[in-house]
Amino acid sequence: TGAGTLAWYQGEEEYSRHMHEQALVLAREIGDRAAEAFALGSLGAYASELGDFERANAKFEASLAIAREVGDPGPVVLALHNLAHQEWGRGQIALAMSRLEEALKVAREHRMGWILPSILVGLGTITTDLGDLASAIRYFRESIALAQVRGNLGDVIDGIGGLARLAAGTDQSAEAVRLFGAADAMREGLAMPLSPNE
Repeated sequence: TGAGTLAWYQGEEEYSRHMHEQALVLAREIGDRAAEAFALGSLGAYASELGDFERANAKFEASLAIAREVGDPGPVVLALHNLAHQEWGRGQIALAMSRLEEALKVAREHRMGWILPSILVGLGTITTDLGDLASAIRYFRESIALAQVRGNLGDVIDGIGGLARLAAGTDQSAEAVRLFGAADAMREGLAMPLSPNE
């Protein structure tokens, strides 16, 4: 699972998929339902990147069901987050917002700081689309602040990108270019490539 996750962040999608498939087999062999839920979620992310949204959703839903069954908040939050991203992409804004709000509640409840910035970026993106710019800015700023505390520049980049998108959508083109440029420079500095979907 660790190898698959690291490979994903390095843009090695095929190797990542292979590692997560092995993790799924092992989790099922030893009966580790929480690990099974996590592996299914990771394989769903891979399917999503390939544009196979039906398969991705099936994996995310299976992950969510298992995680709820065993009471593991980690895979619950990941599955809700990933399903929300899929739904947002299909224009199901209300459902995506509902999933992210639940994910945010569970993540805060269980002090899951590692995922909070990403959930907040999702909420910021949706509220930008809904025209609630004050809320969007609040979500993006909190995301960036939490990411900075954790030292996770990848999440800082996503928060800055969200603010750049908001600026671009509100005719603040100079600010949008500056923010997109800052996010891109940080990404290059980290040697963190964009995923095919991005």
